[in-house]
Amino acid sequence: MFVPAGIFLLFNYGTTTQSGAGIPMATDIAFALGILSLLGNRVPTSLKVFLTALAVIDDLGAIIIIAIFYTKTLLWTNLFIALGIFTILLVFNRMKVRNLIPYLIGGIAMWYFMLHSGVHATITGVLLAFAIPFGNGDEKSTSYILQHFLHKPVAFIILPILH
Repeated sequence: MFVPAGIFLLFNYGTTTQSGAGIPMATDIAFALGILSLLGNRVPTSLKVFLTALAVIDDLGAIIIIAIFYTKTLLWTNLFIALGIFTILLVFNRMKVRNLIPYLIGGIAMWYFMLHSGVHATITGVLLAFAIPFGNGDEKSTSYILQHFLHKPVAFIILPILH
């Protein structure tokens, strides 16, 4: 995480763009995974699994850093409401609620309050992913159904717009 940010700061220190150092933090391992996927079977599966796990940890670290250091003002009331919604979603998970509707409604509400708390709203996506039931990961699990539903809109609409 810190090497890409350090390289970015090396070239941008003292400029108006130096505050963008958090951006390359989460893209370095993802880029390496893309290169490995192009190489196909010539790369050991264990290396791909290790880099995927490292990418997840790297991204979580970058999101936490963005949430902390890119926050200018903090409205505690909105933050506590967002965390309260997260707690309710965790209780739903423990109660074995498998219907996606409460999680989606709660996620939208949590995103709204997190956004208005001053903490970067991307942290909501990470928290919501922890709250949605995974089960055993088969095709009938709540998280699999959501992932399958979101795959095409994300791949063909959201990612092309962002890039």
